[in-house]
Amino acid sequence: MKLKEGYKIREIAGEHVIIKQGRFGADMTRVIALNATSLLLWEQLQGEEFDAEKVADLLTAEYE
Repeated sequence: MKLKEGYKIREIAGEHVIIKQGRFGADMTRVIALNATSLLLWEQLQGEEFDAEKVADLLTAEYE
């Protein structure tokens, strides 16, 4: 699987959120806030093909 393109992480009021890029991307009713773990996964997996095993490997390496 792969993360959907067209989304970016932005820091707003101390929170990391996913924002859809583009002309109609300012719909703030659909903001997804990320915790530290989801931010780590987003940063590590952006633009790459991955599977559940790769996600598990990243998490165990970070939180061992």
